[in-house]
Amino acid sequence: MPYDTLINVKLYYFEVIVLDKYEYRVKTEQMLEYAEQKDYKRAMEIADTIDWRRVKNASMLNSVSEIYEFNGEFHKSREILFLAYDRSPSSRKIVYRLGILALKLKDTEEATDCYEEFVKLAPKDPNQYILKYKILKTQRAPLINQIEALEEFKCAEYVEKWAYELALLYQDAGMIAECLEECDDLILWFSEGKYVYQAMELKMKYKPLTPLQQEKYDNRFEEEIEDFVIEEHELVYESGETLEPTEILDEEESVTLMTLHS
Repeated sequence: MPYDTLINVKLYYFEVIVLDKYEYRVKTEQMLEYAEQKDYKRAMEIADTIDWRRVKNASMLNSVSEIYEFNGEFHKSREILFLAYDRSPSSRKIVYRLGILALKLKDTEEATDCYEEFVKLAPKDPNQYILKYKILKTQRAPLINQIEALEEFKCAEYVEKWAYELALLYQDAGMIAECLEECDDLILWFSEGKYVYQAMELKMKYKPLTPLQQEKYDNRFEEEIEDFVIEEHELVYESGETLEPTEILDEEESVTLMTLHS
């Protein structure tokens, strides 16, 4: 091949690569902006136009997986998350999400494998008990086993959502004294909020509230409460960690990603 022709070919491929990177940056920035605005449908429309097999950034792949999950596309979400796992197999958060997606796809065997791997990667992470509980719940395991999982989580970390879930389990198991004690603990620790008022209502089925508790319950609608709890669809660690935009610097890109706290 003549030298001039070789140079032209190299310049052509260089321009293509630069253009690809520019288009990728523009698309992903717009996609993540839509995701931050909770416009997950439009975010997914952009995600559909990108070949994610070419992307090496595990954080970006995790974010894309979340977008598909928010849209109920669990198979596609898991497919993208497997790519993220290939890039970062030691990420406990990716393994955790793979377990949650497996449960949403009714694959308890794979969810159990993810649980076991998660425990190996992070033996002290209390979220292992939540994943264990969700697996047991999906399997319709005996209530006592589900209770034990949430009690283990409570010993490591106290979160109102799971405290209320534990109180409900006590009720379902006929352990009313434990249920009332858990309701009182939740009310004492968190004072106000969605799960506190639900705990008060649960307690009132069996026993009157204390005067202070009753006053708080009666005034619940007058308080300005900002409750940003993301329900079962949440794409966060269960120990209260939330998603937030974080600047991630890569070799080839610098874009705002939706990532989990470390």
